[in-house]
Amino acid sequence: MSTSFTHGCLQPPLVPRAGQLLQVLGIARISTEHQDQRSLADQEALYRCWLDQYAGRPYHLQMIAGRGSGECLDREEARQARAAVESGRVDLVIAEDLGRIFRRIHAQLFCELCEDYETRLIALNDQVDTAQDNWRIMAGFASMRHEMYNADTANRILRTLRNRFQQRGIVQFVIFGYIKPPGAKTDADLQKDPEVEPIYAERFRLLENGASYSEVANWWSSPRKVDTELRSA
Repeated sequence: MSTSFTHGCLQPPLVPRAGQLLQVLGIARISTEHQDQRSLADQEALYRCWLDQYAGRPYHLQMIAGRGSGECLDREEARQARAAVESGRVDLVIAEDLGRIFRRIHAQLFCELCEDYETRLIALNDQVDTAQDNWRIMAGFASMRHEMYNADTANRILRTLRNRFQQRGIVQFVIFGYIKPPGAKTDADLQKDPEVEPIYAERFRLLENGASYSEVANWWSSPRKVDTELRSA
């Protein structure tokens, strides 16, 4: 028996453990701060659309959404997801794919946790449904596929960054005393911070007057002293 995601009929159907209201936990995640925050709302919209079509009854969707690596097991969102399942009140956990929950074997272990608490888990894009006998095989293939995609993506990013670095087409990092103006593409676009220039000038003055590097370091690491001396200069 396979789960039907295409004919408006889910087999086996979703059944609430108490009352008529289906208690659903939706898990959404983005990996980094560079990803669009709106993606979390897009994932929730996907779940509501799917539930409207397949739930077959009223439902309450609780969302756990956040940003962080799927490899990070101590994320607050991960803790909340486990606690929700272990509460025994969730009928269904839904995710766009297993990678939104956890990575590698940890995604399958979370599926096992849901199974232990008689909570159904459905990962839409992976076609994983713990109500099906073949869910372990499907989850294994899905986890392996995600790792292959992640490795390919990482290699593409590394290749791009390496080429841009060689062509001086990337800002490596901004050191203290410099500003990265909007639209800066290379290190050549960085600008000196006028508020910090007096600090550098004082550092060179101290060295020229015979101060040791350790003495300059002590001065540098004393913000109040730096501020006082610069104000009185």
